Amino acid sequence: MISYQRIVEHEDRQSLPVREWLRQNAVRNGLVPPPASRIVGTVNAMVNHGRWIVRCPTPWCNNAVVASFREPVFWCFENDAGWFTVIFPATKQAIERTLLMREVRHRNWEVGESVADLRLENLRNNLPEE
Repeated sequence: MISYQRIVEHEDRQSLPVREWLRQNAVRNGLVPPPASRIVGTVNAMVNHGRWIVRCPTPWCNNAVVASFREPVFWCFENDAGWFTVIFPATKQAIERTLLMREVRHRNWEVGESVADLRLENLRNNLPEE
């Protein structure tokens, strides 16, 4: 069961580790399964509607999956560009605490936003402080 008292990660939704889940989904959908390893770069995690997600860094691709903090890797179903290491912000816990003051649909954070920015948004919307 998904808890709305936390920012959701891959393991909150899936019982399989992220690499295996991605492989099984590719096979189930008739796509080429991901390569064994081949890390080709990094990609930043962000929060979207109360979930840590990773979006494909390829400019024309809109693919995204729920991110795993335990196994921070990403592979895109759409273009098989290789594996990316997922980067979570150093302020992850503070971001989560601040976002949990909001309704789920307003729990959003993008790279470049500071915790102070999020707290100011909360104050402007008359939300309680942490």
